[in-house]
Amino acid sequence: MTDTEKKIKDVTIELLLKEGRFGVSLQEIAKKSKISRTVIHYYFRSKERLFEVVKKEIVDKLIIPRYQKLFDEKPLKVKIENFLAESEKNLQAFPFADIYIMTEFAESEYIRNYFESIRPSIEALLSQIRNAIIKKQICNCDPVQFLIDLLALSSYSHLYLNFVKTNKILTSDIEEGLVLERHESIRKIILFQNL
Repeated sequence: MTDTEKKIKDVTIELLLKEGRFGVSLQEIAKKSKISRTVIHYYFRSKERLFEVVKKEIVDKLIIPRYQKLFDEKPLKVKIENFLAESEKNLQAFPFADIYIMTEFAESEYIRNYFESIRPSIEALLSQIRNAIIKKQICNCDPVQFLIDLLALSSYSHLYLNFVKTNKILTSDIEEGLVLERHESIRKIILFQNL
């Protein structure tokens, strides 16, 4: 891959996942990357091809490593802690990643195939969550609800924090405290101490 191709992809990912501009045009990508539309077409042939390449990279570099943390052969608490840490790292940089994946799910065979491939791992995780609920190690009564809460809390808090930062609603020192407090709040909501 050339430096030019990488720059085009990086700018596209930034517009999509950092700024949440899912309807971004080639003109906007060209302007932000300072690379002409002609050059973008030379490398990717079309906007659709560029977006397919970018979707694959998003799944491969952001989504798979994050979800893989939940499917390791480790105790549930370790998996959750690792997932939250990976989520923190990825979503702090790219707060719109999960929303982008959800909005593209119906249109992207690559994204659908990935989620279909992890179905057995999700079932195994739900079984592990169910056992922890029975043992009263986690604070929820339904494994699916627990998993949805985990995914939502790890993702959507970054969207709101991004909104607060982007719109300068709070000062930066308060924002830093919010990150640490949010991290701890998620753990308190999701986990009992004895897990």
